[in-house]
Amino acid sequence: MSDTRTSPQFGAFLPITLLALAVLGTSTWDLILALRQRALVQRMDDQQELQISQAVQLEARMRTMLQELVMLANTDEQADGIVRKFEIAFTPAAPQGTSAQVGAEPESAPAAAPAAP
Repeated sequence: MSDTRTSPQFGAFLPITLLALAVLGTSTWDLILALRQRALVQRMDDQQELQISQAVQLEARMRTMLQELVMLANTDEQADGIVRKFEIAFTPAAPQGTSAQVGAEPESAPAAAPAAP
């Protein structure tokens, strides 16, 4: 009679070894993918920082140009026409943390009345 079962030579060692290799391989692949993703996120972060710095520089140049246009509108009719046509009003930039920030209410605005009971 021939025995069709696996050889008792390996016993339970072979399935456990194969399972450990599979887990090790999967974990290694996940680690490789996580490292690649981390590198991509860092590269995107660097690119965003570059774009932010460029936007800040552009805003400063545009603010200067706007200020010069408003000052020029005092003496030049064409500049005054542009300022009036596009309703340009220049107000100097307020320091950080003041009520001039976007979405902040002016300090002179009346306080909201409490709700009636």
